[in-house]
Amino acid sequence: DREGNLFEAIEGEDVGSLVELKAHDLDRVLENFTKLYEYVINTEARIKKVVVKSDRIEILAGHKTIVLPPLDLLSRSVRRRLNVIYNYSQGKVDLRYDRFILVR
Repeated sequence: DREGNLFEAIEGEDVGSLVELKAHDLDRVLENFTKLYEYVINTEARIKKVVVKSDRIEILAGHKTIVLPPLDLLSRSVRRRLNVIYNYSQGKVDLRYDRFILVR
């Protein structure tokens, strides 16, 4: 929440399967949550944590960090690219640029 307090899991919910979401601006996340869910959280990747920053979105999936464009610039191609690069062995994948992928 706005004060940084954690919400309790829904009773009976498998907490280990929940995606942790951190954001600098809760209102921005709420305004764009449908897009965030459709393009990022609801992918085939096993995402553990999503950090929404003003200039990018960082996804932690296993031992990999995936960097995406900010919420308002997420495109439909993001979900397809996320699923394609999920099995790459590199530790960091940068998908902020529309036409190519930077792998470090």
